[in-house]
Amino acid sequence: MSRIRSARAATLAVLVAATSALTSLAAAAADRPAPSAATVERTVPSPPPAVFRSAGLLPGPLPVDLRLPSARETAAASLAEIESWNAAGRLPVREGFVRELTRPVELLGASRSTGSRPAGRLLAAPDGATLLLWGVEAREARATRLKLSGLALPPGARLRVSGEEPGSAVEVDPAAAGPAGDLYTPTVEGPRAWLEVELPGGVEAPARLLSVTGVVELVDVGGKAAAAGRAPRAVPSPSGTECFVKGECVGPDAFPGVDAVRKAVARMRFVEGSSAYLCTGGLISDAAGTGTPLFLTANHCLSTQAVASTLEATFDYRYSACGSNSAPPLGSLPRTNGATLLATASSSDFSLLRLAQVPPGTRAFLGWESSGDAVPATTVLFRLSHPSGWPQTYAKTKIASMSSLCSGWSKLRFLYQDRLEGGTAGGSSGSPVVTAAGKVVGQLSGSCGLNTSNPCDPSDNTVDGAFYRTYPLIEPWLVPSGGCVAPSVPSLSTDKSNVSVGDKYVLSWTADPTGTTESWRLGVATSADGPFSTVATYPAATRTASFTAAAADAGKTLHYRVQALPFGGTACEGSATTSATVSVTVAPATTNPCSPDVTTLCLAQKRFKVQATYRDYAGVSASARAVALTDDSGYFWFFTSTNVELVGKVVSFCNGSAGNWGFYASGLTDVAVTFTVTDTKYGLVKTYQNALGNRFCTIADGPFLCP
Repeated sequence: MSRIRSARAATLAVLVAATSALTSLAAAAADRPAPSAATVERTVPSPPPAVFRSAGLLPGPLPVDLRLPSARETAAASLAEIESWNAAGRLPVREGFVRELTRPVELLGASRSTGSRPAGRLLAAPDGATLLLWGVEAREARATRLKLSGLALPPGARLRVSGEEPGSAVEVDPAAAGPAGDLYTPTVEGPRAWLEVELPGGVEAPARLLSVTGVVELVDVGGKAAAAGRAPRAVPSPSGTECFVKGECVGPDAFPGVDAVRKAVARMRFVEGSSAYLCTGGLISDAAGTGTPLFLTANHCLSTQAVASTLEATFDYRYSACGSNSAPPLGSLPRTNGATLLATASSSDFSLLRLAQVPPGTRAFLGWESSGDAVPATTVLFRLSHPSGWPQTYAKTKIASMSSLCSGWSKLRFLYQDRLEGGTAGGSSGSPVVTAAGKVVGQLSGSCGLNTSNPCDPSDNTVDGAFYRTYPLIEPWLVPSGGCVAPSVPSLSTDKSNVSVGDKYVLSWTADPTGTTESWRLGVATSADGPFSTVATYPAATRTASFTAAAADAGKTLHYRVQALPFGGTACEGSATTSATVSVTVAPATTNPCSPDVTTLCLAQKRFKVQATYRDYAGVSASARAVALTDDSGYFWFFTSTNVELVGKVVSFCNGSAGNWGFYASGLTDVAVTFTVTDTKYGLVKTYQNALGNRFCTIADGPFLCP
């Protein structure tokens, strides 16, 4: 017998909760009546449409800063690999690849006015905001996502991505970044994507806001690049899927729970390594019906937090009508970006996630049955899924009374089903299978039989991970603390308790071993007793936050507090939201100005101390001799006082948009040089080096802090 199943499925791995604790839960569950949950609906208002402000400030089309040749010309191997992978029936289905940029594009903030040349364009908005715009074209890509890293956006900054179509702009949540700091933007249809950073007026921006390190190019499944379709988009119907039934052709008379499932199922896009993949998943309810966006899919789709962070879940992707092959553009539909992986295991091929946002619109959170008695032999089951990423497609099966057995799919942990109507294919993986009432009893793992390459062969079996086997491993999230939540107290620490202005420091906090933390709220105060103002709210998977000591905080002790916020927003009676605190002291500004001497330039009213050393070809090292020219500039000589070797100056941009000081230097030498600039006011020290044998490169750097 053959079967289709991911070779990447991990061994049992239950994240956040310890294995021993889960084993105890499973044992305890065996002594209680099997819980179940009803399907609930929630209506979430759609957020206001994102406005891509740059489009209103530039005449004509938005400019493109980076043009990538078509994948057929420069990434033919990647396309061939996608086509080969999918043709072999491997799971999950691939729909694209990540084109890593050989030279990451840096979008610069404050240092743009100190000599660095930023990528993109700076635009001034009428309300005083500054917009940084950058665009890319990946020729012939059907859709694109941008891979960002090193995000350092100041408070109040906003990040957006947009495609060519009017109204395609989407707000990007920096909190959706993965454990390594990579953030994948929502998808935009078509080969062109623009990134916009909005900096509020009066906000001091860091030197580097973010880097664009890659472009995800999505192609037609099968590997061939194609130009983007326009709405309505025709959906292909290749051979071997003649039995497929559009979801719009099925009503409550044939499938009583169909309306709820339509509102719960989502098309999944995610990235692992250098490839982009497709699967299906669905919202499920907790026992209390809180509307927490718990999301069930397959372990062989995704099984790590790094991949979960890339998840884009698109809802309501349905055919326009039963007799139509058209569907709305994906970019026009409700979607979420990013997720927290709560638990995953290969034993019943499941992954449980919590989406980063509650998807807008009217959503159904599917009920479930945790007892094996709910699925006796011949029970008829139903599903909607997204085979090959297509709109919702219907399948009807029944629990097999007799079937073959595929290796790795024990009948004690998986549900074998006979096919009755419709079908599934790659891309359907992870879709919930439900009873007539719409209650979840499993999620799709694959097909078992002699002809699994044909999804319409009635002699093959459809195989789902059994929910009643999954339930003991996810009970803490479905029935947390009997319906309420009591997160454990986190511990908070800092890598530096005493810092100077300009120093970087990192706060770290521990994971919540109960797995019941929805998010972390970090606050700061200048008194240990508060009041604390919120710095940021982070997803449960985040464990650190980085800061730079600001001039405004010189001489202060900053008291930070991290709070564990329970998911669902409900705490057990008598338990407060738990927290921990730590303090960081910022040294006061110094009152010791620079003292000039034969090796020291003192610039800007003795605030900046500038020194240089050199090493010649004979290996002789010495301090350069300093000569002041003006209050802001001077030069150095090495071997004779009549031979100028280095020239340096400081420039104030404190009255401009940058709000900082910059240092500039140049040289007429190729010996080894070390330049050291010390801001005696705030204690910030910067060092610049020129290697022996290199012609001296001009220095244009900052920022040194104002005033």
